[in-house]
Formats: sequence, C-alpha cells, structure tokens
Amino acid sequence: MSDWGSKAWLGLTGAAMIAGLGSLKNGQPFPPWMFGVYALLLIGLVLMFVLYLVLRIGRRVLAIGTGHQPPYAKSPIESLEPYAAAVASVGVLALGVSIVVSAQPTRPATPQTFTVAEIGWEYNGGEGPNHYNLHTCPAAAARCEWPFPDSVTYVLNPDDFSPTLPAGLASPSLKGQTVVLTLDEGTTKVLAMELNGKYYETAELTDRSWWQRRNWIFGGIIALVGGVALAVRWGPWSWRRQSRGEEPEAVKVKILVKGLHDYVAKERTIKPYLLSIGERAATTAAAFRHRQISAQEALEQLMLLAHEVDEAEKARESTGLNPEAAIARGSGDSANDTR
Repeated sequence: MSDWGSKAWLGLTGAAMIAGLGSLKNGQPFPPWMFGVYALLLIGLVLMFVLYLVLRIGRRVLAIGTGHQPPYAKSPIESLEPYAAAVASVGVLALGVSIVVSAQPTRPATPQTFTVAEIGWEYNGGEGPNHYNLHTCPAAAARCEWPFPDSVTYVLNPDDFSPTLPAGLASPSLKGQTVVLTLDEGTTKVLAMELNGKYYETAELTDRSWWQRRNWIFGGIIALVGGVALAVRWGPWSWRRQSRGEEPEAVKVKILVKGLHDYVAKERTIKPYLLSIGERAATTAAAFRHRQISAQEALEQLMLLAHEVDEAEKARESTGLNPEAAIARGSGDSANDTR
C-alpha cells in the first residue's frame, strides 16, 4: 500500500465518521446502531493509522532488519492492508445503510412554552451556517437568567424558517418574553416558533418526509462510497493479486520510483554516489510518463537501479570499498546478471 493509499483510506474513514453525525438532528440521542457502526469505523481507522505509521516511519527500519533488502522494498506488513481497508470500507458501507434504514419522517411534538433567557448570535467564520442560540428557561421558573440550571439552548438557522428570522432577534429586549416552540420529537430541533407576536415555521413542518428523503440520499451516497471502496480493496482483482505480489506493472513502477526517490533524498548527503542513480530513476520515470517506454521497460530499468544500490551496499559492508567503487562493482554484477 502506498502512502497515498493510506491517506485515502484514513481520509475516507474519518470523513464518513464526521458525515454520519450530519444525519442526526440537534439534541437527538446517539442511536444504538450507531455505536456499533462507529466502533467498526474506529477499528478501521486505528488499523489504517497504524499501518500508515509503520509504512511511513518504520518501513526502512523493518526492511534493513530483514537482511540487505533495500529500504524502499515492499514491507511484509503491507499484506495486512487489504484487511484493514476492508474493515474501514465495511464500516462506511454499514454506516450508509444504517442511515437509510433508520431514516424517519419528522414527528412534531406538542408545542411547549418557555421563557427567553437570552438570544445570542453566533458567527462561524465560514465554517458553518451562522445562527441564533436561543437560551430558554421553563415557563414556570421564578427567575430566568443564563446560564440557568434547567435552561435549554436551541439552535435557530435564520434561513430554515419562513419567514426568515429577522436580523435583530438577538435584542436584549426579548429577554423574559414568552416563546412557544414546536420541536421534532426526541430532539431539540425547532420546527416552529412563536415569539413576540410572530410565527415562524420550517419546511420540515410542512413537508414532514423531507428529512427522511434527505437521509435516504445522504445515507445512499455514503453506502455507495463504502461499497465502491470495498470492491476496490477487497475485490478478487485487487487484494488477491496484491497478496501474491502480482500488482500491475505500472503500480510496481510507481512503487519503485517513489522508493528510489525517497531513499536518495534521505541518503544523498552521506552517499553522494546515489545522486546519479536518482537522476537515472527520474529520467526513466519521465520517459514512462511521456509514454516513450513501456511499463515493462521502465520496470526493468528501475529494478536494475535497485539492484545496483543493493549490491553496492552489500559490497561496501563486506569489503569496505568506498561508495564509488562499490557502486561500480554493483553495476558490473548487474550487467553480468543480464547476460
């Protein structure tokens, strides 16, 4: 698995966990099914993160410890990647399906009367919709101040209501007034509000299946993404081929190019002879990108370069040759091997 692949699955899992929260309404309790799904997503996220750390930070240490295997070689631990990716993908798929199955229409509760403790305006700086925070106290409260032990805060997005909530709603003059709220049952989602002699209502109150349709679409998209991700990493054309070391040649070329590039970038200050190998690898990569050579030809050239480095390191350790002599000797051995 490449670093890009690690980041992609980390991003997919993290984005799904955040997106799943968007299916809940304000004040809605965490559904029991979501605990299980999020536990699965968390396991996938941790596995992918551990793999990413091992491949990103520990790859060279593991490779060097297994003999004279070059640091850019594929680590044996990468065989776990399809399974970690599968856990993450199954979690995303399960989240999407659960959102679709659990989608419910809006169920207005009986209107309740409260006393306004304070109305504040919250500016989110482009990170989300700006909204009012309506702080309330029970209507029977003898004293209503914010914060109040029994106070409840309701989020009011101006554009959700018809007519749109006025700009001056955060006026201190509304403190202590009576407000009548119609909530979505079991949540703090405000469907309608009567305040200061005016009545405001949301589209969810007039079209009670709107939220249900929204979650069908929302969950369907998440399930589709999870299903596609599962097919990509768990399909017989992918993980089985990878477990046998039979990646497409183009993928092998990318792995070798990145490995050589990273190794040369790290070691060039203490091993200047690697600069020429890095330049030759870059030339081969450019020729492959521009389709001047085939993937097989690029792979053969890069494998020779990798073999040169490996042989040079072996020769340097066993004979004490200087780097230039070692790489020259390694090049000669590689040439003999190809005859």
